[in-house]
Amino acid sequence: MAINSAKVFGETLETDITNMKVFVGEITEEFIFELMYNPFDEEDKIKWFSIFLMDGDKFVFSSEHYGSEFAAEGLTEDEIEYIRIEVEPSFDGIFV
Repeated sequence: MAINSAKVFGETLETDITNMKVFVGEITEEFIFELMYNPFDEEDKIKWFSIFLMDGDKFVFSSEHYGSEFAAEGLTEDEIEYIRIEVEPSFDGIFV
């Protein structure tokens, strides 16, 4: 299911990684909608093992290990505070 949904938004990137598919593509409104409003599989788990958002060669955001960790760069203090308020207090996978 996750692979089929990723195929809609990107092209397969050939890598030497076994047992994993890597896709690359543009961040579109449809892609953002998928991430925001349809992120879970039939077991209510995040569909994708890892998501990396890049601006050219610059890292912007990642969600890894099925959403148990995420990291972001270039955030303002207000954005960091907003994330800390919105995220479940017991979640300890934030890296900024």
